[in-house]
Amino acid sequence: MNPKRKKAYSSYLKHIGTFLIFIIIFNSCQDEKAEDIEYINKHTKIIAHRGYWNIKGSTENSISSLTNAQMRGFYGSEFDVFITSDGIPVISHEKYINKMTIEDTPYKNIKNYILRNGEILPTLERYLIVGAKHKETKLILEIKPLSTKDKEDDAVKIIRELVGNYNMDEQVNYISFSLNICTKMRKLNPSAKIFYTNGDLAPSRVKELGLSGISYNYSIFNKNINWIKEAKNLGLMTNVWVVNDVELM
Repeated sequence: MNPKRKKAYSSYLKHIGTFLIFIIIFNSCQDEKAEDIEYINKHTKIIAHRGYWNIKGSTENSISSLTNAQMRGFYGSEFDVFITSDGIPVISHEKYINKMTIEDTPYKNIKNYILRNGEILPTLERYLIVGAKHKETKLILEIKPLSTKDKEDDAVKIIRELVGNYNMDEQVNYISFSLNICTKMRKLNPSAKIFYTNGDLAPSRVKELGLSGISYNYSIFNKNINWIKEAKNLGLMTNVWVVNDVELM
């Protein structure tokens, strides 16, 4: 990496918190003469992973992590969604709350769960309400895989309807490790931006399925060094996670 560009990246990471986990969207970052923060902002879109949470008073997948990302001008804020047994989407990375499996538990049994920063477990509806206040911040909604195809299909329908009710189809992007979830969402919302995350499909196959792009761990791209170029040539968007290190970036 050009030493001046490395210094710019280092300063940028220090400014927003070097311990924050990122998803980076690369957009044809090829100009070797550009070395300043303006160049970084223009060509690299940064998404706060589970929100911007690694600061006092916040925690992962909380409302505060979303508002922190909004206030600091991130391209987007990523968060994880599970569905309760009675069809309420809640924000959680883990599938268990108080040793109860979310997909097998009614919402009333977990609605008062307190996050590490003192907030109550947020619902997707609450997230959308807060997210809509800053339409420039993309909401990167990860739909977590469930135990059966039927449950996944129901979850996609519920989430799609809720997002549509709040007129947020343009602001919300979807990611999932479940190919079934991705393809189901594509059927329900052909214009949605949907990214497959599991890392086991080549860009050509993702293109065939009609998805918007790939969102893979950096190790996948290290093993398949032509996939970013291939994806770009196919018109797919590319996300890479998790990137906290300047050299890795």
